[in-house]
Amino acid sequence: MYEASIVALNQSIDDIQAKERDTRNTLAIKTMQFTQEKDALLRELCHVRDEWAASRATSQVELDKLTVVIARDERIKADLESQVTDLADKCIALDETASSARKQVEFQAKVIEDKQLALDQTKALVAQHERDVQRLMREAAAMEVDNATLREKLTMVSDVWSACTSQNPTVHALQQGRQGQNEALAIVLDEKERLKAELGKTKEDVAR
Repeated sequence: MYEASIVALNQSIDDIQAKERDTRNTLAIKTMQFTQEKDALLRELCHVRDEWAASRATSQVELDKLTVVIARDERIKADLESQVTDLADKCIALDETASSARKQVEFQAKVIEDKQLALDQTKALVAQHERDVQRLMREAAAMEVDNATLREKLTMVSDVWSACTSQNPTVHALQQGRQGQNEALAIVLDEKERLKAELGKTKEDVAR
């Protein structure tokens, strides 16, 4: 009985020791696995840290570049805003200049229109003067012919009658008639010269 208890106790101890060995083995295996996993995690962490450092350095470089680009863009923006302001001022000035130019063009158009009207009127007046001159020239030529014929007749009559009597009233009347014809011719010729001078002056005004 006592021996059976001892055997049972030894068996229990052996079982406990076997479980302890199993537990130690399992713990050793788990510890080794944990150590391996920890080492892997540490390596991964180190790799991630290196990548993060490299990424941070790259990001810093890119950030510096972006800072430079932003600063440059800000300067460009300021320059563009200044140019826009200048262009706006120039546009306002151009609008004012264009408005002034339009007024000048309208004024010049009115002046040209007035000058054209005056030119048309002057041309009409010149044409009328030319017609008057031509008419007077024809009349003067006709009167010159008539006066020449009359002078010849009066000369013949005067020569014949003056031989008879220089105091004859009829002869005196004929002499007065011849003098009147000469005066009329002189008046016509003076009017002709006046119209010619006026025509020349009008043509000079038109040429200017």
